[in-house]
Amino acid sequence: MNEPLGVLRRIDELGRIVIPKGIRNRLRINEGDRVELILNNESDLIVRKYSSFQGVDESVKKLIASLEKEIGIPVLLCSSEEVVAVSNERYASLEGKDICDELRVVLNERRNVTLLNQKAIKGYEPINCAIYPIAKNSELVGGLILINTTMLNEYQNKIVLIFRNIIMNILKL
Repeated sequence: MNEPLGVLRRIDELGRIVIPKGIRNRLRINEGDRVELILNNESDLIVRKYSSFQGVDESVKKLIASLEKEIGIPVLLCSSEEVVAVSNERYASLEGKDICDELRVVLNERRNVTLLNQKAIKGYEPINCAIYPIAKNSELVGGLILINTTMLNEYQNKIVLIFRNIIMNILKL
């Protein structure tokens, strides 16, 4: 566990503060990322990296389980940082695991692609997978990863696109 990191900062005339690099690194906040400010107990301010996937509820998990049932391929839902939901219990150990930088690069290209023998999840073996990025405007939000597949047929592809749009609506993207 990381040691607490306390830093004193002044607020400038426009109400801004600088978040020190050490804290940004620990929170994985990069330039251009959105942060969420939460007032806790009327006196404590919490700053955290914003994710559209915070608190992914059971309805989204059921939705990706339904997607797997429909297309016959296991599905992972990831944010731009980590796996946030899995379509079946076999892959439950992947939930909360960081995605690899290589996968992040592919997601940032904002194209649906199939990858062979690709590192996707940190600490796990390379896999064959189809990637369906989820983005709102120019901001990458995450993606659907269909694992252990090399090619989707036209029907499967359309179903995945429909489910991706439904997930975006549920997450209000």
